[in-house]
Amino acid sequence: MLPLVLLGLVVAGCRSPAPHPFPIGIYAPGGAGNLPRLAEAGFDVVAGPASRPFFDAAHAARIRVLAVPGSAAGPAFDSRAARTAVANVGNHPALWAWYLADEPDLHGISASDVRRVQSAVRRAGSLRPTAVTTWHGTALARFAGTDILMVDHYPVGLGPIAAFFKEVRSGRAVADAARRKFVPVLQAMDWSVYPPEIRGLAGGEPAGSAASRAPSLAEFRCMAWGARVLGADGLFFYCYDDGRWRMPEHPGTWQDLVRVVREIRDLEPLFLARQPRVPVGLEWFEPGRRLNEALESSVLATLLEVDRGNGTVKPGRYVVLVNTTAEDHLVRLGRADWRGVEVPWLGTGKSVHLGDGQWLDPLPPYGVMILGPLPAELPLEPAAE
Repeated sequence: MLPLVLLGLVVAGCRSPAPHPFPIGIYAPGGAGNLPRLAEAGFDVVAGPASRPFFDAAHAARIRVLAVPGSAAGPAFDSRAARTAVANVGNHPALWAWYLADEPDLHGISASDVRRVQSAVRRAGSLRPTAVTTWHGTALARFAGTDILMVDHYPVGLGPIAAFFKEVRSGRAVADAARRKFVPVLQAMDWSVYPPEIRGLAGGEPAGSAASRAPSLAEFRCMAWGARVLGADGLFFYCYDDGRWRMPEHPGTWQDLVRVVREIRDLEPLFLARQPRVPVGLEWFEPGRRLNEALESSVLATLLEVDRGNGTVKPGRYVVLVNTTAEDHLVRLGRADWRGVEVPWLGTGKSVHLGDGQWLDPLPPYGVMILGPLPAELPLEPAAE
């Protein structure tokens, strides 16, 4: 887990609002006046209206827009309004993508309804990417003709963090099969501010008042890094100000979110790195705790290859470990051909040994551990587990 010292350095840095290769977006910006603050925090995409003044303000803040094309998908969709909205925006440089539908799987919106919106956008002359978000990762298969596939599954207050990773994993599988970009949407709000009918769509009432809260700093980091381990091509968060959840009224949550976004920006080469299919041979001190509440791996692990580094991340190969549970886990990397190797623990000033029977430091609840760069001579070929 990166120490708070490094997180503090990240907060002090990364002040430039320029767009980045790894998109980080947020829903419901709450008006054009908030765009400079969002850019300052490290966001470079917002979900917003197809309004020329809004687009001009976004461009001035160096933010791109995920825009709704004038009319929502469904039986009442107005193709004329969509064509007008697309024409109003034209080829504005701030346009990131057209947002065809939000959670169609929860709202009874069919694949043909979504295709109607996409057709209207294309007939209006726009060749920019299109995007759709579903609550369930598997539901993306019905909308795989869209360029950017997104999944928003907000677990805090409804269930374990493991539920988020289950949907991300299945959504990534759909995106891989369709050769589409995949962008998970992470929770940045508290379910308690929404009425029962909205909470019911998402899976029922929160299980008690203690569960009704926004994610903690550790949960933000866990979901962000875990999504990266599972192959995210970008991240979005919900939300800044949708009229019910108003982030300025929750300064502690905002501070935690900004710390994580700026950490991602500081360590961005790891979010842009190649991800070879090389097993790291993860072993648990307690094998009976290998699975989380979703019956998937309690600790996510991946190898990343960084070609171009920055002031914090050097080029080379890294291992990222993410604890998806609220319990400590004691693990080690069990590849026989990696044993006896000492590698840095990024951000701590420490180093660890891979193998020789040694266990890594315990991963705390929702903890993240980044090891590397690994020695260049370390074997990369798949090894027997």
